[in-house]
Amino acid sequence: MSEEKVNDNEYVKEEVWKDYQAGESVEGILVDILENMGEYGNTIYKIRTRDAFMAVWGSKDLDEKMQKQKVSIGMRIEIIFNGLLRTSNGFDMKDFTVVVID
Repeated sequence: MSEEKVNDNEYVKEEVWKDYQAGESVEGILVDILENMGEYGNTIYKIRTRDAFMAVWGSKDLDEKMQKQKVSIGMRIEIIFNGLLRTSNGFDMKDFTVVVID
């Protein structure tokens, strides 16, 4: 967990959204999109929630749904984890729903 300076008087913690269960979600303002991160060159979506910055690691499914919804920085969104889906080649894939709130 790290801290990020928002302005001269306010520090807000940053967390990574992980270990989520089907039906759980994160909602807030998309404040940054970091590409080519980590060992596999994934995308990280940084979302400002009510009380923290939440870093959400992208996946093939999530990245495609973010692009399809034309999500951009400054939009209020909700990312919902629906659970795992079995792909045609026998692998489990994380399934997400992306909702643009306004």
